[in-house]
Amino acid sequence: MMTRGRDANHVYLEVVGTGDEHDAAKPDTVHPRTATDLLEAILARDEAPASASTLLRQADDPAVLLGQATARYVDALYTAAATTVGTERLQQLDEAAEHLVPGMTDAAAWPTLRAHLTLIAAGGQDPVQVLTGAVTAREVDTAADPAATVDWRLDDTGMRNTPTGPLPWIPGIPATLGTDPTWGPYLAARAQRVTDLATEVAEHAVTGPTPEWAAQGTARPADEILAAVAVWRAANQVEATDLRPTGPAHASKAAATYQRQLRAQIQGDRSPALAEWGPLLSQVAPGTVKDAFAPVLAERLAAATRAGIDAATLVRDAAGTRDLPDDHAAAALWWRVAQHLTPAVDTTAGPDQLLSTAWVPTLTSTLGEHRSQAMQTSTWWPALVTTVDHALQRGWSLDDLAATAPAPGTDVDDAAAMTWTISTLLDDPTHLHQTGGPHEQDLELAAVDPHPDSVQPTDAEYRQYLDTLTTLSPADVPADQEDGLDPVAVNAGLALAAQYRRLMGPLDPTDTDLQRAYDRAVQAQESPVPLQRLAQVNAMALHYYEQQLTAGGWARAYLTDRLGQDVAGHPHVRPWYAPTGWTRLADHLRSQGITDTELQTTGLATTTKDGRLIDRFRDRAVFPITDTSGQVLCGSPQIVEGFGLRGVRDGRCGGLLVVDGRHHASRAVAALV
Repeated sequence: MMTRGRDANHVYLEVVGTGDEHDAAKPDTVHPRTATDLLEAILARDEAPASASTLLRQADDPAVLLGQATARYVDALYTAAATTVGTERLQQLDEAAEHLVPGMTDAAAWPTLRAHLTLIAAGGQDPVQVLTGAVTAREVDTAADPAATVDWRLDDTGMRNTPTGPLPWIPGIPATLGTDPTWGPYLAARAQRVTDLATEVAEHAVTGPTPEWAAQGTARPADEILAAVAVWRAANQVEATDLRPTGPAHASKAAATYQRQLRAQIQGDRSPALAEWGPLLSQVAPGTVKDAFAPVLAERLAAATRAGIDAATLVRDAAGTRDLPDDHAAAALWWRVAQHLTPAVDTTAGPDQLLSTAWVPTLTSTLGEHRSQAMQTSTWWPALVTTVDHALQRGWSLDDLAATAPAPGTDVDDAAAMTWTISTLLDDPTHLHQTGGPHEQDLELAAVDPHPDSVQPTDAEYRQYLDTLTTLSPADVPADQEDGLDPVAVNAGLALAAQYRRLMGPLDPTDTDLQRAYDRAVQAQESPVPLQRLAQVNAMALHYYEQQLTAGGWARAYLTDRLGQDVAGHPHVRPWYAPTGWTRLADHLRSQGITDTELQTTGLATTTKDGRLIDRFRDRAVFPITDTSGQVLCGSPQIVEGFGLRGVRDGRCGGLLVVDGRHHASRAVAALV
């Protein structure tokens, strides 16, 4: 029942039982649904009329049919096994289980364990002997459900000693059932039906659009991963609204093992976002980590961070505003964070809703035709249009707004990233501070925006603004604040300052900067080899050393162990390996037409006391320091002196960071990566 009031509306839901004793065995009585569950069920039913053709199309959907066919195959397999074993042996199995562990047959997982034992028996093994071995392997008296514990001990793979079935995580047909004149052909037909539907689902996943669970970033997963996940979700009947790639955790051993492997393939060489954000969420909002929406929340926070947003500060502030609800805590937390990242508009644009504005040509000229078109087809495009129009009304220049786009190749939707960044800049900076606290007035200084209508302050104004963010006089510091500053306020101010700093362009050069530029110009003028030629030599050395890294030696395995992943061929790190030998690189480059003068000028080679030319780097892992175009830099040898670590050496060419694998240089490697 719902009320319609002047000041508030209320929803009344029946959450108690009917009192009928015949309803006691129903699932809703054993596990009563909460008010939230009932409301979700009501909202999920729109009762929209559907035509007969629509119903037929839905009924013929391979994804729907695969879930039904998988359930029927598994049910038929265990039914056939129970029929083959016989009633007498099943009765013996029940008595043996009760004798081994009193109360075993009353456990919730006993029907599942019993079915698995019958399948093992159909394969030719004695089920009582298998059960006895699993029970006596380790104690089970302290288990909350002894049947579930014993079930995981039956076999290592969870396939119940059967061959692999039509899907990688369900059992196959035992030989005794396969040769049975009644059950053999029937089970084979059921298995073939599952295989055929799985093939259709996989093909549709590869040729169709990117599914919602994979639409958090811009990088589309590989086709084989999309196919495998689609088959898993269809076979396990995972709801389309569940944005977790593989849905809820599976309880069966074989299925749980395959699910973990599938998750690892989805994550690839990227650490899962929940592993990165889980500690912070557990600290500020413990109820969110157990929410089904938690992985999606972590992915969105990671995407916001890649877009340049200080998502950690937003999360802390949102969690500290007020208590989160018991149900859907992660979704509620994201709703609070999103109010600072997006305007209050519908972010979904249909194919017939083509939004065009006068500033699209400027966006295209700044970001390129391809990125501009991709942004206009994004679901975030309506929100971006509203945000940019709002910013233009506030006096921002279109060039500055276009500069908020993330760097090319960043795994985040460009339209979403720009919307989040611009919304953060337009929003009142005080949203990053605790409100209503005892020190609210003391922190007002850190929340002042000196440039509300422009993002082009002078250098003096900007430096003064940074001073207001990081400096408070002793009189402004509360007496009960032990460390003198509120870290949340400082981080919030610095996050906002970083956004302004990103848009305002380079600061005026200092005297030191001018002197350094002058010295470099003199060195370039006096260099016996033109700088362009030095860059070509460095590029040739990079190509040679990268080949040596994959050809052999200790460097690749060493870096993999230290960094936790294989970085060979990484587009940003690009590690090298200088092999053993005195003149390996020099001989190679000489064969390519490089002179000794060019080798010495780049710093790739040096001379011995007797005047011989040898390689500067031998048996070393080398990390090139490159500019934005990927060209190895050649400059000041002091570029890595700040590390101050053993095993880190810098050659004459300042663009090379050399790591001796026999020393402890992992901190330098981690800092560079």
